[in-house]
Amino acid sequence: MRSNLIELEARLVHQTDKAWLLDTGEEEPTWLPKSACEFDEDTGILTLPRPLAEEKGLV
Repeated sequence: MRSNLIELEARLVHQTDKAWLLDTGEEEPTWLPKSACEFDEDTGILTLPRPLAEEKGLV
């Protein structure tokens, strides 16, 4: 079974209790809900479901 999770490199711009504003190299940083993805600030790796990445225009 294939996972629908993907990993992207990102840089933290800002965060709230419920979301990260991440720079993934697109024109503008993107808000992503903490409940739907994982972000490792040490490595800069964002893990999120492919459908969410597509919805946000990251892939």
